[in-house]
Amino acid sequence: MSNENERNSIFFPRKFTGNQAKLFAKACNQYLHAVENECNDTPPEIPIFSWLSPPHRTFLVSKLAVGLLCEDEPLPPQTIEYGAAYAG
Repeated sequence: MSNENERNSIFFPRKFTGNQAKLFAKACNQYLHAVENECNDTPPEIPIFSWLSPPHRTFLVSKLAVGLLCEDEPLPPQTIEYGAAYAG
């Protein structure tokens, strides 16, 4: 993705690096563990995300992690689903 597209992105302005990357990776890991145990994985304040099935939520969180942490991967798509997963 070009720098101009990254600046114009709605949900994901740029890749995470350093401490932000570590924190985001830890949050993703904790969320994926919560889904595995079927507890605390559907935040009611984010209904779009909560209405999705556990496999769909897991898929979105995994793709977010790859897109926001891996330098060679594109940023995640700018969709409501991914935005809700990011907020969740």
